[in-house]
Amino acid sequence: MTLDLAPIGERVKRQLVRDHVPFAHRIPVAHTEVEILSAAELVQLRKGYRVLEVAAFWLPVGALALAAGGILVATQRRRAVCATGLGTALGGALLGVAVALGRHLTLADLPPGVPPRPPAPSTTPSPPPSAP
Repeated sequence: MTLDLAPIGERVKRQLVRDHVPFAHRIPVAHTEVEILSAAELVQLRKGYRVLEVAAFWLPVGALALAAGGILVATQRRRAVCATGLGTALGGALLGVAVALGRHLTLADLPPGVPPRPPAPSTTPSPPPSAP
């Protein structure tokens, strides 16, 4: 997988010409390609991505099946339901802490001049504005 830098150079050159920078029209635009990933790395990356896609679907299904099975075979079902609920809440809280910690560690590695971006907006649609 390669990245061709010519379109970027052409865009920068056009902007410089538009801003009336002297001799900007003489800047050559070369087709320089930078290799991002080799073919072998790309194949390995695709396999890993596919495994994550499958796991993203089947892990919650498996967890739900095990929780339901545990509740069904329990002799004290109320206690099993409470334990399952508390375990799910604790797991959610730990996941939230892990995401926050990962975000903090990732943003801490940014160079000093790069401002951290806010989190991406939610993908759930907003309700339509009410009419006055």
